[in-house]
Amino acid sequence: PRPSLGSSGERESDLGLTEGVNLLVGTENGLLLLDRSGHGKIFSLISRRRFSQMDVLEGQNVLVTICGKKNKMRVYYLSWLRNKIIKGDEVKERSGFQTVGDLEGCIHYKIAKYERMKFLCIGLKNSVEVYAWAQKPYHKFMAFRSFPEIVHRPVLVDMTIEASNRLKIIYASSVGFHAVDMDSGSIMDIYVPHHVGWETRWGRGLSRL
Repeated sequence: PRPSLGSSGERESDLGLTEGVNLLVGTENGLLLLDRSGHGKIFSLISRRRFSQMDVLEGQNVLVTICGKKNKMRVYYLSWLRNKIIKGDEVKERSGFQTVGDLEGCIHYKIAKYERMKFLCIGLKNSVEVYAWAQKPYHKFMAFRSFPEIVHRPVLVDMTIEASNRLKIIYASSVGFHAVDMDSGSIMDIYVPHHVGWETRWGRGLSRL
């Protein structure tokens, strides 16, 4: 594969992340590690699996990803990935990752920190899901809030904290920008261009215009 580590345009790879001094690269065909501490070797960690987004959380010893044909959320353990370099195929596959819920068709996610908590905000076709990181003995992301009444399909998601310490999800759709109040679940438009018709705003198409 020909990975592109840029942040825009068409690309085979969405990502290039540092793990220590090394570089993790996700491609259409797998996950690679570029060893920058020695002779510049390239190690294949996972093959035949597409990686479209990922983040390293070294403090939690995990690599958060959207990957596979069904765009599932998977969390890989960094220690397991390191062992694959040392022991190769002797390392058991199933012990190296956990899936986040039963989510499929994930479009985009954002990791946000609030006080001592880490949140994983995930945009799907018809909903936004929020997971919170649980420390040991669980050591995984656990379901926190679900917002299934999303009118417009999220393209990008983020989380913000207002001055009153209220958490809000901010997401972009094909028609504009919207927000979800984490406490009440209410959805509001932040910005929708004037040329967007009222039926498009409410997800009914333009068939009547």
